[in-house]
Amino acid sequence: MIVKAKQFPLFLLKLQALSPRVRPHHIKQTFIKEDLARYLAGYKGENAIEYYLSFLTDDEYYILHDLRLFDGEHYFQMDALILTKRLLCILEIKYMAGIIEFDTDFDQIIQMKNGHEKAFPDPINQLQRQKSQLNKWLKRNNLPQLPIQGFVVFSNPQTVIKSDDKYTKNSVIKSHTLQSKITELHHQYKDDILTQKEIKKVTKKIMKSDIPLDHSVLEQYQLSRSDILAGVFCEACGHLSLERIHGYWICSQCMVKSKDAHLAALKDYQLLFGDSITSNQLKEFLQIECSSLATRILNSVAVSTKGQNKGRIHTLSNK
Repeated sequence: MIVKAKQFPLFLLKLQALSPRVRPHHIKQTFIKEDLARYLAGYKGENAIEYYLSFLTDDEYYILHDLRLFDGEHYFQMDALILTKRLLCILEIKYMAGIIEFDTDFDQIIQMKNGHEKAFPDPINQLQRQKSQLNKWLKRNNLPQLPIQGFVVFSNPQTVIKSDDKYTKNSVIKSHTLQSKITELHHQYKDDILTQKEIKKVTKKIMKSDIPLDHSVLEQYQLSRSDILAGVFCEACGHLSLERIHGYWICSQCMVKSKDAHLAALKDYQLLFGDSITSNQLKEFLQIECSSLATRILNSVAVSTKGQNKGRIHTLSNK
């Protein structure tokens, strides 16, 4: 049973808004584009396991995606968590191409792709840390102490995994084996620890305690407003910035016109700077001069307003 479905991460939405708006040749631009590609691959990988998880029986397996909990000292994230009456199983999902070799001597994995090698931290170590933190979270919330297991799941079917270590082989799987591995793990434990009522209680507590990551991407990459390109993008060719002429946004490159292209720009503003905006900030970001046009746009997109005259602050809709 899918208790918490997979959703497009807010941080990834912010990164998508940021990437095309960082000024050309900015020192952080390469890092941002690399991070965006990496996070998109991770999201793709997490989606790729949905098909295999769907074969788990609804009344026995409770599945929660994208969890972020606080253990009393640190926040920790899990790509997916599976609950049964007998155990908890954490899934750490990787979508990596090429050949992946586990180097247990240095606690790293080495990716060989297109003739290049790149090292990453061993995800098994991350999985072990998540197990410890989840156990701590259960104790902190006075919940039953279930056995906690987990797998590192490689979801790209073309990935080649190499390892001579037995422990690695027991902890790392390909996504097409998910159903059989989780079912096998469940049946290794003969006795139920939770009743049906208790498993719903634990699930409800996890859902209530989930704290999605929501922080400023500008702060993360140490950017200021002056590093961000203002303007309205053309939905057809990507040109920045459109001009507002006679009620339409018009692209000087491909001549496409739109009545509401500003909505996407305001969504970018919201993701980068927050929900609050003044009339002057809107004019600056949309690159318009007409105050009456700014007022009309704000009246159509703001859900609340406070303050008077030039100090008036509008709250943008989250829809």
